[in-house]
Amino acid sequence: MPINKIIIIAAIAIISFCESTTQAQSPVRPTDTNLLNTMTTVRNLTKVGDYDRALTILQSLKKTYGDNPEINNEIKYIYRAKKDYPTLKQLIKDEIKIRPDSFDLVCQLGEAYFLSDSLDLAKLTWEKALGLAGIFDYRYLILGNYYRAYGFYDEAAMVYRRGRTILKRPELFTNELIDIFISQRNYREVIAEYLNKLRFEPTAAADISTQLAQLDTSVIKPAEIRQEFLKAIKANPNEANLYGLLGDIDARAGNLNEAYENYKKADRLSGSNGIFIYGFTKSCFENGKYEMVIRAADEYLPRFKEPNMAAQLKLIKARSLAELSQYAPAFAILNELAGSNDIRWRTEAVFASGEIYETKLN
Repeated sequence: MPINKIIIIAAIAIISFCESTTQAQSPVRPTDTNLLNTMTTVRNLTKVGDYDRALTILQSLKKTYGDNPEINNEIKYIYRAKKDYPTLKQLIKDEIKIRPDSFDLVCQLGEAYFLSDSLDLAKLTWEKALGLAGIFDYRYLILGNYYRAYGFYDEAAMVYRRGRTILKRPELFTNELIDIFISQRNYREVIAEYLNKLRFEPTAAADISTQLAQLDTSVIKPAEIRQEFLKAIKANPNEANLYGLLGDIDARAGNLNEAYENYKKADRLSGSNGIFIYGFTKSCFENGKYEMVIRAADEYLPRFKEPNMAAQLKLIKARSLAELSQYAPAFAILNELAGSNDIRWRTEAVFASGEIYETKLN
């Protein structure tokens, strides 16, 4: 089973237990050490496949503790593990008779139908669960995750979007929708969700760039994503982060001239006074593209008003010049920084000068 499916199913189990515990109508009993210890024994038996013995113990616990959600859930878990789906369905139906409006139980019944190869009944039951989700955002997450766990990505996307509409919270479920659209290679929708995320989390651009860098390029083609970014830029020409992300794509592909032009546009639109450019020059330096560092520094240094940003760019330019054996202009910049009023840049300049002498001129 793929890791992402395991994660989804685990999330369903955790959130569903909280839901069922909340909805249980029997009074909450005080913590019982004997119950906790016995449940640990039951789970250990379940892990090694001794289902019958585990069920015998659980039935005994039911006589003592009654309609306890933890016990009920463990019994259902075992029948699910045994693939005894008829018994699992009947257990859930018996609980639904007591709590007919239980969102969690209806979701579980839908899954039991699916596991029994009753696809139409599964979908009908999950549609009923959608009607019970109400104003609780986590319920849309649970239901969407059921669909995702079994490969119904369009239905999952519909649930998340319905939740946004009903709750009037367009910021919800962005990550889930991004995952779905990436798996479907629906890059137009991926970028739409990136834009949505940026509207509510302006600082998310770095995380998005990292996610783009981690995509499996054997399946997902960067050129296709780039084309969708260009379309998104055409529709949103003043969105600085789109240019920044496109710059990241170009830089990773080695298209430094295109990347530089996109970072310049991002910098101009964002009014960030060189942050995009500094990030670009730092990346170029780390990848040995020293000429590009010098070109960008020469163009942007006269524009920098923030002294620390200018000092950082001067330092990286000096190091790039030294890498190209242009020592005189490199030391000229470092000597200028060594005369700074800021002890940080004086220290950085002295250290860089010493490093150049040690590694290049000795």
